[in-house]
Amino acid sequence: MKALFFCFSLLFFSTNLLAQDTLFMKNGTTIPVEIIEKGEVELKYKKTTPPESVAIYSVFITDIASIHYTNGAVIDYSKYDPESIKKQEKESLKAAGSVSSMRFTFGVSGNYGNRNEDDNLKLFWRFWNNDNRLEMAGNKSSYAFNLGFGTALDGNKRNWFGGALQLLFTPSDAIHVSNYYYGANEIKLKMFYMNIMFFYGHTLNHKKNLLLMFDPGIEMGNMGGFIKIYDTSYKVSGTSKITAHLATGLDWIISKRIIASLRVGQRFMKVKEFHKSTTSKTGYASFNVNPIANDDQVIVNWSGTYINVGLSFALYKILK
Repeated sequence: MKALFFCFSLLFFSTNLLAQDTLFMKNGTTIPVEIIEKGEVELKYKKTTPPESVAIYSVFITDIASIHYTNGAVIDYSKYDPESIKKQEKESLKAAGSVSSMRFTFGVSGNYGNRNEDDNLKLFWRFWNNDNRLEMAGNKSSYAFNLGFGTALDGNKRNWFGGALQLLFTPSDAIHVSNYYYGANEIKLKMFYMNIMFFYGHTLNHKKNLLLMFDPGIEMGNMGGFIKIYDTSYKVSGTSKITAHLATGLDWIISKRIIASLRVGQRFMKVKEFHKSTTSKTGYASFNVNPIANDDQVIVNWSGTYINVGLSFALYKILK
């Protein structure tokens, strides 16, 4: 958790890297700026070159020759005509992709993470094998399909907001351990996650193609697999409660259609074990951790930190 909080803090302070526009004045000077507010008479801005980046300056619109936006749009103010400039801005910004639009994405990603083994599954395994030295093992990788949508909160596309649905599948041996004690004993479990996430993104560079992302959300999961005790196999199932999901990272807009992503996340999920039983009235039963000492039900902890790397394809719809 400390490492995760450190990543959050490090990425958060990176938001001071602001995007830059450029003012070309009629007196010949050129000023790299961050535009704060633009009215029909006056424009307010911050200089992007230290040490004066904190102060807010203003100029009259009539003193500006042109504004060059970082997205490629150029607005000519040499002949000041408010109606002409409004039309020019609308057409130029639309051509540069700065009008409000909805972005839809779909893609795939790979996960690698550690499962928190602070549960009683290990105690259960040690009891049935009569060996307190046994450890758990498993496959730490998984893959996911992602569907998302988002829109810029401003015309400059510095801030993005949206949501995403992620369907994540672990391999069948996400938890896999075997032993022989009065017969074959084996545990082989997998998980399916459904994550509903909301994201906020802020651009970190002048090209606006590198975004710092925050992805809080909710998720639930379904556990499958089997537990074999003394050569008898039991088909396992279990559904988690709705839990929280936290992630942060970067989106790299390689092109208008292709987006690469990197996330560091933390999930919080525990699942109670159930298995099919012909002797139960409901058709299902659950294992106790230690039938001799207590009646505690086996609970599998799927919580833990992870790293996710993905690639998505984007489609855009202009919002009127």
